[in-house]
Amino acid sequence: PWNTISSLRLPKGFKATLYTGNNLGGTSASYGQDSPYVGDNMNDKTNSIRVEPDGVRGLDGTYKIVGRNSGQFWDMDGNGTGNGTHLVQWTDEGDERYQHWVLTEVEKGVYKIHNVGSPSKVAEVKGGSKENRAELQIYDDNGGYHQQFIAYQPEAGWYQWVVRNSGKIVELPDNSLSAGTQLKLWDNNGQTCSHWQLYNDHYTSLDETAGAAGAVLYPSPADEWLCVELDGEGSHTVVLCNLQGQVLATQSTAEPLLRLPVGAYAPGMYIALIDGVCHKWIKR
Repeated sequence: PWNTISSLRLPKGFKATLYTGNNLGGTSASYGQDSPYVGDNMNDKTNSIRVEPDGVRGLDGTYKIVGRNSGQFWDMDGNGTGNGTHLVQWTDEGDERYQHWVLTEVEKGVYKIHNVGSPSKVAEVKGGSKENRAELQIYDDNGGYHQQFIAYQPEAGWYQWVVRNSGKIVELPDNSLSAGTQLKLWDNNGQTCSHWQLYNDHYTSLDETAGAAGAVLYPSPADEWLCVELDGEGSHTVVLCNLQGQVLATQSTAEPLLRLPVGAYAPGMYIALIDGVCHKWIKR
């Protein structure tokens, strides 16, 4: 019975909420990953449970996805666009569209991923497999959980893609550094061959809201400064926040170029509010 639960183990990227009552009622408490002890309030008192994804929110946008160990980018095998085209890693090809990927958040921290070169298809695990070394490919969007990826952040600036239907992650098998290596599925053992960075290679605004303040964001060569080129006359204000909404810096200027010191911040994604308009910026 449920009411004998005293500890939990979950795949990374998921959380469980325990309830003392039936039908998700009564006192509740949430847990992520391994919980050797659920606490006196919930120990042996659980009568219902909800398990759901627990990923990083707000990553919608177009990116290149680069491997931590190899320094190579997600790509479409042979620039294919049809069902069954494998996902591989390849050397940087700049603006080539087959190395650009669109993330669309479908639930809290859960994303569909499609390639700019094949916008009607989505990335998936072939056949919905839950086995290690299952292949990653593109296919028609059928809404399956094997086509949904939870953005789990093992450390600042890096992500793992947890497949929703299996809890396994996308990695480079055998830590391959070779161009053309297929992306495959594996148990999440924390190896950095499963760590990926979202890279906006143009460092421009991803927010195209009508009337948004025109701006271009780019780093100084050593990432010591975030440079913001501003359009329009008058004073402008830039507020830099982390993804949790914490304000890190605020600066105003009437000049066309503003420089924010960012050398002390960890690699990862940040939000720059420029005259109240949201822009995303990635520190490498």
